[in-house]
Amino acid sequence: MAKPTTVNEFFVQSLATDNTLTVKQQQIILAAVELFAAKGFDHTTTSDIATKAGVAEGTVYKRYKTKRDILEEIMRRFVRDVVPQAAHEFVNDEWTNSHGGLHQFLVELIGNRVDFIVANFPFIKIMASEALSNAEMRNQVLSKIGVQAMGAILPHLQELRKQKQIVDWPDDMLIQFVVATMISLALRLIVDLPVADIEQQKTYMVSFLERGLAVQK
Repeated sequence: MAKPTTVNEFFVQSLATDNTLTVKQQQIILAAVELFAAKGFDHTTTSDIATKAGVAEGTVYKRYKTKRDILEEIMRRFVRDVVPQAAHEFVNDEWTNSHGGLHQFLVELIGNRVDFIVANFPFIKIMASEALSNAEMRNQVLSKIGVQAMGAILPHLQELRKQKQIVDWPDDMLIQFVVATMISLALRLIVDLPVADIEQQKTYMVSFLERGLAVQK
């Protein structure tokens, strides 16, 4: 199974097609994305960003008055460009072709999303912090990725229910349990709880959902 595209790769793609930005502005944004993800917003300085971008610190201030302005620019682009791309990739990825029953569906879905979370959790941590304090951004993210993601997962669950492989529960509850299980890993990483073995985590998640959703015989 191919690895999901990272948030940083999506940003590179987005900036490459934006003719309104100079090369230096692109370098500043990409440098800030990498540093905020690696060190956190509070522990990154404008000097760090300038050094990483290969520009003078004064060049950073010509475009952005404060470090917060840079973060807000990143968040705007994240909502406008990265979220739709990530959602599109998710709903068109290999896992959507799964036709091997409940176990195979869960293995492929969990594997896809866990790989994405692990590859991007530093940025997800920043995004989650901003979303908690910015209702507009939170609503935009949920409206853009939530509907597409739910629309991709639900037909598989409905088909499995039709085949009597999973319990006859309402659609919203099936989605809730599946999505919440995947999000639990992101929450664990955000609060810095250690995760020793990601592959083992995938196995536990699949087993947990399989036991909870399968029709009892």
